[in-house]
Formats: sequence, structure tokens, C-alpha cells
Amino acid sequence: FNRSSLRYKPTGLCAFTRRVEAKAIELARAHQANGYKMITVMLKRLGYPTGKTRVHNIWKRNGLALPVRKKRKKTRFPYVRPCRATKLNEVWCYDFLFARTEHGETLKIFVVLDEYSRECLAIYVDRKINSQSVKRALAEVIEEPGAPTYARSDNGPEFVSKNLRLWLSKQDIRPQYIEPGSPWQNGFIESFNDTFRRECLNREQLWSRGEAQSVCNWWRELYNYFRPHSSINDKTPVEFAQGTDFASLRQPPELDRKMVILN
Repeated sequence: FNRSSLRYKPTGLCAFTRRVEAKAIELARAHQANGYKMITVMLKRLGYPTGKTRVHNIWKRNGLALPVRKKRKKTRFPYVRPCRATKLNEVWCYDFLFARTEHGETLKIFVVLDEYSRECLAIYVDRKINSQSVKRALAEVIEEPGAPTYARSDNGPEFVSKNLRLWLSKQDIRPQYIEPGSPWQNGFIESFNDTFRRECLNREQLWSRGEAQSVCNWWRELYNYFRPHSSINDKTPVEFAQGTDFASLRQPPELDRKMVILN
């Protein structure tokens, strides 16, 4: 027969690809704000030796692609951050976010982050948060790991109040205030806020302050224990802080919602 008449006959997906595809779709449904690159990392952590190309093909085959996020232009002269964290519990950063309940009530959210491990140390939700509330929240956080050397924040009235600065001084914490109108100088917390809003606040219906606090607590455990972070070698913040990996990590907390990445 003529060679020109030969045609490749597709044999279908192999068994391994079908298993990867099933788990990838399951992960995509549980983590709808994450793209194929993050899902690839999660699959590898679960013991699936696959690459981005295979997962990307699965994404296209099943229509899972997310809208392309606009990349920010990098400055010509990168900002050099003073007091850059070189170890755990050296530099904390904190900031506020705002959310709205389904009834139209505005909620104020105070978040605290360890710059070295990227671990979210606290998320505190209330209708109003002043310097006294910030002091109480920080006092609760420092009970376990101890006080940091530096605390980075913007120049909001809650952070520069005499009451809070005096308390920080008593705890031997040196405040580091960024320049007005320069959020990039507190880049770690700004990046976290973007992730927090995209993966949690924008995807949840919040009906009350109490429910919002519960949802934020749940997502904080998810972020700290299960969500890999590209800037710390695709480890989770808790893994990076403990110097371990997913297989030898201490038993993570029980989460109220179905966590398919544990199956």
C-alpha cells in the first residue's frame, strides 16, 4: 500500500494522564482562583510526576483557563527594602483591607504577615478597628512566637498613634513606616492582600462579621498549611518555617470544608 495513505490513529489518553486529569479537575474546582501552574505544583506535591505542559493541555481540553492577569511593569530601578527579613520572626508587616457583607455592611480586616516565611500570623475582622484593637491583636499574636524585631506598616492613624508606638517600644519592636503613597515599600503584605482578596474575599458570600471571621480563619489555615508559594521554593509558609516538606509536615489542622488536596 502507498505510504501516503498512512494516517496516525489516536490511541486516546494513557491511564496515567487520565488519573492526572481527574485530580487536576478536582483541584481546579476546589481552587478556582488558581491557574494551571499552581495546580501543577499541587499535583507534584501529591505524588503525580507531571509537568506544566501536560496540565496546560488538560486546562485547554476542559475549558479551565482563567482570564489573563495584567502584569505590572517593573520599575527601572528596583526598590531596596530596608530591614529585609533574614530569619523567622525578624520582620512582621501588617495592613488593613475592607470587605462588604451581603447586607451592605462594611467590615475592616487587619492582617499580619511574617515577611521571611510568608506565614499569615493573624486575620482579625471587625466593624471598626482602632489603634487599641491593633494593639490587642498584636499582643495575642506575639504570645506564641514572641515579638519581632521590626514591624512594617503604612502611616495610617491606627499605626502611628502614640498609644501603639509606646506599646511597641515596651515590646522592643521597632516600627518601620513606609513613605506616604508608596505601597510598594510594603510589597509582601500588598502581595498577600491581593491573593487574599482574589482567592477568598471575592469568592465568598459574607452575611455577618462572625461568618466573615470564620471564613478568614479557614482560609488562613489553607494558605499557611496547603498553598505552595513560588518565592519559597514551592513550599507552604509552615513548611518553610519548619524547614521540612509536605510529607514530613506535622499534622495540619482539620478544616471545615472539603480539602481535595489531601485525598
